[in-house]
Amino acid sequence: MGRRTHGDHEPEVDAASGEPTATQVATIADAASSGATTTRSGTFDDSGHDAGTSYPSVHPSTDLRFSKIAAGEDHWCGISQPEQDLICVEDVARLELIGPIRDFDMSHDLATFHHWCAITGEGDVVCNGVEMEFTGRAEHVAVGFFNACASDSTHVECFFPEANGGFDTPPSLGGRMSAEMSSLCFDARDFHASCFGPQGEEWLPREGHYLDVVAIPGGACAAVFAPSSADVPPPDAGAELDVALGRSGIACFQHGNVEVTSLTGTYSLLDADVNGDGCGFGGDEGNTMQVRCWGEHANTVPLGIERPKQIAVSASQVCILDQQGRVTCYQKQ
Repeated sequence: MGRRTHGDHEPEVDAASGEPTATQVATIADAASSGATTTRSGTFDDSGHDAGTSYPSVHPSTDLRFSKIAAGEDHWCGISQPEQDLICVEDVARLELIGPIRDFDMSHDLATFHHWCAITGEGDVVCNGVEMEFTGRAEHVAVGFFNACASDSTHVECFFPEANGGFDTPPSLGGRMSAEMSSLCFDARDFHASCFGPQGEEWLPREGHYLDVVAIPGGACAAVFAPSSADVPPPDAGAELDVALGRSGIACFQHGNVEVTSLTGTYSLLDADVNGDGCGFGGDEGNTMQVRCWGEHANTVPLGIERPKQIAVSASQVCILDQQGRVTCYQKQ
């Protein structure tokens, strides 16, 4: 399949707790901040800069603009525009990887696990400064807790083994996707969406209609669309599923269980953290469309935020990318 795991950076998980071992925590830290790592894109120091080149620290300001972002535990990262560099922002902004970057994603919901992957302008996949093997030119990347995958329009390759939460044999699909531990979801199209587990499990009921979907560990949260037309028969998937699929709103499907959230109406731009709590843009017909959240993030974001370009959710914060490329983050209440 042309894939490789992280080699020296392959994840190690404690069998009893399911948490990364001390060795794994140190390994991930090393991958992000070890001296110099050589890739086909060149040699980078601990900040992702070209070796031997000095770059001043960049301070967050209204001058920074981004085309895509991802939220972490205590920081966020994004693709700057028009430079297309990967920049991470905590107290100050730092250059993580020189562009052009075509796509990127990050998982940092837990202090013990921090992983990012990016697609370079040449279609190469770089994860935590290490170049991964990919057959062809990658176009999209998705990263979750112990799961990271890249795709083009026809196929997917993943970089963590199934034993740790990844995929040994990914689904035979392509395109944009989201990833979490033991879950891989593909963008909804024509009211249909697909989410899979590493053994081919289908996390979403086939009887449903979906506007958007995001992967959560062992499942997915979806923006369900329930057509009001009499020409469309109601779902017949069993009592519990019929409740979730029979009304428009956000529902989460995880390990065979169903949770119908309090959010009703039509939604898009979904994102969720490792606990399955998240946000989307939408609302009921006739009401103001705005960013609304469910679960532990229900009170994180103030009401009244106009249509964003993207919503990025971590366990500790929600970051909003507006239409002008500016980023505002809200800490979980």
